[in-house]
Amino acid sequence: MGFVDENWSNNSTYTYVLLREGTTLENFNAKIRLFSQNHINVGDNEIKSTNEIFAFPYKNTYLYNKSENGAYTAGRIQLVHLFTWIGVFILLVACINFMNLSTARSERRAKEVGVRKVVGAQRKSLILQFIVESILISIGAMILALVAIVLVLPAFNDLVEKTLPSPSCPVIPGYS
Repeated sequence: MGFVDENWSNNSTYTYVLLREGTTLENFNAKIRLFSQNHINVGDNEIKSTNEIFAFPYKNTYLYNKSENGAYTAGRIQLVHLFTWIGVFILLVACINFMNLSTARSERRAKEVGVRKVVGAQRKSLILQFIVESILISIGAMILALVAIVLVLPAFNDLVEKTLPSPSCPVIPGYS
């Protein structure tokens, strides 16, 4: 006969559970939360344990791999948050630099506007020219960004071992 371990206080192993169709994680956790307390006695004093058990979605184990007080709260997700803030900071610096460059460029453009007004250009044509220039620069930047994504995406997919869709074949949520 094999070894029978009736000690319910060993919490050193992971147990993976596949929930039935229609079962929610919240309902399952509500049912199992106090399950271990009913099976663990501390010593001979019949004192009940205060341990609670819970299920955690497997898809979240990569980002949330550190637990505090029995709940998974930290881990690689902290790196995601860190890189998000770094990206926001870089974007803010880029916006400030763009405003500085636009201000410096406007000094040169002021001479151009003055000469064009002397030649007879109207206010509406100058405004239209600047709007069209801005739109063309934005479209050019978007095309350049899409080309860069298409060229870099295969290497990025290999790096992260995931398959992200290419912008040339957009994925519509709800359709496969």
